[in-house]
Order: sequence, then C-alpha cells, then structure tokens
Amino acid sequence: MGAVLHRSCWLYLEKLRAMSPDLESKTLDEVLAERHPIKLFRMRDGKQPNQLTKQFKNLLVELDLLMCPITGEERTLYSLRHYAITQMVAKGVTAEQMQQQVRTSATMISKYYNHMQPMQNAETFSGQNDGISGDDIARIINGTFNDNLVQLAELSTGLNMSLVLINKPATDKLRDELSKSLAGVAA
Repeated sequence: MGAVLHRSCWLYLEKLRAMSPDLESKTLDEVLAERHPIKLFRMRDGKQPNQLTKQFKNLLVELDLLMCPITGEERTLYSLRHYAITQMVAKGVTAEQMQQQVRTSATMISKYYNHMQPMQNAETFSGQNDGISGDDIARIINGTFNDNLVQLAELSTGLNMSLVLINKPATDKLRDELSKSLAGVAA
C-alpha cells in the first residue's frame, strides 16, 4: 500500500529526478509510471544515506533552525512527522482519516493530539465569530500547499512559489474577505 503525497511534493520529486543521471532524460510521469526500485533519498551515485538524522540536524544547524524558540528544545527529523500530523489535525482531518497515511492508529493519534481541539474552536467558545475568522483565513491559506514544511523544503532546495501562483482562487478569496473585513471595521 502506498501513501498519498501532497501536491507540493511534485516540485521536489522533479528536482530529485533531475539530479539523478540515470533518470534525467525521462519525465517525472515516465519515472513514476515505470515504478523504479530506486531509493528516493539517495546520493548521485545511487548510494542511500545512512545517517539521515545527522544530516537533517546539520541542515537545521546550517539554517539556524535547530532550536525551537517556543519549547527551547532541539528539533529532530521526527519533528517533521509531528508537524505534519499537527497540521492535519489543525485542518480538521480526523484521526480515522489520517491513520493509514501516517501509519499510526486513530487511538494513538487521538491520545497525543486531542489537546488541540479546544484551541481550534476558541473563537466559537469565546463568542468571537463575527466577520472573517482566523479559521476562515486558515482554511483559505491551507487550501494551498505553502506551509512551514514546504518553506523548509524551499530553504533546502531553493525552489519556491508565491501564494498567487500556487492557488490564485484562494489568493483572490483571501483578498476579498480581508477587504470586506476592513470595510466593516472602517464603517
């Protein structure tokens, strides 16, 4: 059984394909259709790195991202998994929906991430549902693939795209909603 990748992965898979001498003459569609047994994370010579944790830490040090400014703790490769699950929970994906994708039971996901539920509904609980809400803005922006995980990938690969290029309808909707909200404040 495979995993479903976010559409933002296409740019990075394309870059990995272009860096592979044995695949550079093929399109990414051709490579995927051929179902190559080649490891995704590998060196140009085909060898697979054996210390991804150490290499990831070196990347974080180089980018000055090793220490989390909120917790004061070091980020790890496992932090990416935690971040991805947290983002799915924040977007409203249920534990049952994500269990196959993240290869963890819904019970375990609920055990470690249910604490986020009250904060996700803070505006409702506090009676602040007037006008455009933070959830509305988050829903519009999260309809795109430009999140912090992608930004980390952008930093490490040099690839990036603006929100308007990624999802023009979402950008237009965000602009319209913010204009309406500002008009309401000015009135």
